[in-house]
Amino acid sequence: MKKLSGMKRVRNQRFAWIATAEEKAELYRRALESVSLINEVIAGNEKDEDDLMVININVEYLEKIKQYINEDLSSFWTGEDFTTIDKAITDGKAYVA
Repeated sequence: MKKLSGMKRVRNQRFAWIATAEEKAELYRRALESVSLINEVIAGNEKDEDDLMVININVEYLEKIKQYINEDLSSFWTGEDFTTIDKAITDGKAYVA
């Protein structure tokens, strides 16, 4: 897996990214892979500890990347559609509740 540019902590609360457009696109693509995984687990017939762990890890990941900011504290995300990501977060939380 290709490593993305480094992140650094800003004001001890959020992570600021220094990323190229290609890296940002790759991060968004990975987020959509997490969405697909969440949806696949929810659609499955079983609900075991492994399923719950997968959902929790991926929901946490999606929530984290939504908080990314640029080094100058502006929004990291500019025109990306988070509709499916937000739905996966909501559905994942409901699944593990």
